[in-house]
Amino acid sequence: MKVKTKIWLEEKDQIIFGQGPRELLVRTKEYGSLSKAASSMRMSYSKAWNLIDRIEDVLGYKLLEKKQVVLQEEARPLQKKVKSL
Repeated sequence: MKVKTKIWLEEKDQIIFGQGPRELLVRTKEYGSLSKAASSMRMSYSKAWNLIDRIEDVLGYKLLEKKQVVLQEEARPLQKKVKSL
């Protein structure tokens, strides 16, 4: 015999955090990437970010740090050429 339970958070009768978001965060930590975590769950990257954003809005604090991608200085001439096309 096993005792099992499921836990989730609700706000105004809406589930805001449950097993799916929990698994997404666990896998994000494991893979070091939200994109890889979402892919491993067969979830689109945009759906994963939307889910995280919604939870962050309700909780009032950030769950994940968004890293800004910065163009390397060496790539600037190529960027200018691409923009001119």
